[in-house]
Amino acid sequence: MIAGCGGAPPQAIDPCNIVEPACQRKVFVALEALRGQLWDPWLSPPRVEVLTPDQHARRVERELGGSVVSSGWNGSLQNLGVLARGVDVGDADRGWYIDKVLAVYWYQLGRVSIVDRGAPFDDVDATATLFHEYAHAAQDRDLNLGAAVAVTTDQEIVRTALIEGEAMVYDRLAAAAMTGIAPRDFDWDGYFRTWLVRERAGTATDPSAHVHVRRALPYPLGGSLMARAWLRGGRTGINHVFFAPPRGSLDLMLDIEDRAGVALRPSLPCAGGRHPEGARIVDRDSLGAAILYAFLARNFGNDEEAWQAALTWRGDVLWLLSEDRTRAAITFWKVHAPDLRATVVGRRLEGRVVPPVLDGEHLLFWDAADPALVERMRAALACE
Repeated sequence: MIAGCGGAPPQAIDPCNIVEPACQRKVFVALEALRGQLWDPWLSPPRVEVLTPDQHARRVERELGGSVVSSGWNGSLQNLGVLARGVDVGDADRGWYIDKVLAVYWYQLGRVSIVDRGAPFDDVDATATLFHEYAHAAQDRDLNLGAAVAVTTDQEIVRTALIEGEAMVYDRLAAAAMTGIAPRDFDWDGYFRTWLVRERAGTATDPSAHVHVRRALPYPLGGSLMARAWLRGGRTGINHVFFAPPRGSLDLMLDIEDRAGVALRPSLPCAGGRHPEGARIVDRDSLGAAILYAFLARNFGNDEEAWQAALTWRGDVLWLLSEDRTRAAITFWKVHAPDLRATVVGRRLEGRVVPPVLDGEHLLFWDAADPALVERMRAALACE
């Protein structure tokens, strides 16, 4: 989907009308050549269809019936300030796809849809977009994009970044070839960093920043990571990233900041935890550095201050609990960020007695009203 010398230079590519079968075949074969693959079962490219925005919205509602994030987390995310009040996270996800997406490869259907928003179908941008979507079709063939995988929020962000990042590499290689730019002469870092700045500018004001960060930021973060891999080793370099993926969104954030060599020794504050007296654990997740950034940007500082503070993340666990007496849902979030105190945002958090609070090397958030229950949670969900 689309919202170097390390590899072989792209073959001659010209813009074409992407709704025409001859153009589709030409793009598909060129994409396969860029990826170094051409398999007989896929000599015929996936079908391409043009949808109106209304048709696209209906397709999204039908095919994206759920979200990777369970609606059971709605209250927690709303109390954290990263999901709009009264909004279901699945509805917010679908709304993003409906409003932001220009084209989609539907792995459920094995076809590409182009959303007709009034742009030409025969220029460089349109042709590059078809390269992008055919890259997803090739990934589906190689990786089975529809396979159900149980992941944390942080892992989901990484997975999306790798998938969209590889597609962005071939998207930009095609655009460069069509405009006469050699891969080494294209400003890969500048392109993706500028894109990231653009997306980050909307984080603090987006009431559903959780969705914005999960959906929008993987494009420039993953694009930067995969472009550097391609410049180092072409398709083999990209494969290496898939075989040894980033440990979390923190790695993506550090890479685009040219700080990938930082020794992290990431750790989770606790992988499990005990049921505290008076409540029971219902579910758990790890939100990662990217969602910590969204939380801090929404609540405790300007964008750059929040970004730099989020880079101190070294692990987190978000627990969803149910109070025994009232059955009320309770959130408890523990973030391991040993250097957070030294940041601008950390200094603002010093001395707080209402959540979030700093507790040694951790940032704690809870939404329980009973102080005694809070203390029991802090004890039961501490590391043993």
